Amino acid sequence: MQHVSCYLRQLTCDDGDVYEEASQCVSLLAQLYGGDGAEHLQPEELLSLAHALQMHTEPRQQKLLLRALKRLVSGCQ
Repeated sequence: MQHVSCYLRQLTCDDGDVYEEASQCVSLLAQLYGGDGAEHLQPEELLSLAHALQMHTEPRQQKLLLRALKRLVSGCQ
């Protein structure tokens, strides 16, 4: 989950290119690892994701982030 944490923090970047790369990486890592280690997500990382959802209001961007979040927390139940 170390890599996911790094990319989650980059989601709040104002640079569109950085955001696009970070969101794609979060999505791919969530697909690969699912919820493995999700219990180690820090509150700051979840806040970064929430902030990114507020900043990036395009439906495609939000759908990608919400799908990644769902995969990340699916293993915690």
